[in-house]
Amino acid sequence: MPEDIPDRPYFVVPAPLRLWTREWVPSPAVSMVIDGPSGAVELRLRPDLIDTPIGGTSIQYHSRTPRAMTTTHQDCLFLGGATCYSDGTALAPGNQIDAWVRSGQGQDVVDELVHRYFAEWPADRVEPGPAEAPDSRPDEQAPPPDTERP
Repeated sequence: MPEDIPDRPYFVVPAPLRLWTREWVPSPAVSMVIDGPSGAVELRLRPDLIDTPIGGTSIQYHSRTPRAMTTTHQDCLFLGGATCYSDGTALAPGNQIDAWVRSGQGQDVVDELVHRYFAEWPADRVEPGPAEAPDSRPDEQAPPPDTERP
């Protein structure tokens, strides 16, 4: 089951997305996941491989709907047990995400995963509504500009 990160309030993730992690015991791998209504983007880190020629990071996309060039999985951990259509790629050694991980730039990593999620599923983006003006509540009428409120 995904583990939310309640002790990390400094990671900002926009609605309707959620951030969580998963450790792959006994492997030294850990996944950082952004999930939402249409799927999930998983960054899998293998710290023991980051300095090797094959690198230690990969990006996987887990979609709820079929897509070209994907593999179908039943019981996808990243989609709450739903059928998953996934694809992904290993990232080259020395990529930007590796650099952020090494320097502790966690929010940069999260922002990149959010960017990748919305690039894959743009319809899930929720645009913020207009801020409510102080006198625009329906139960109260704003006074004319040249008068004072009683």
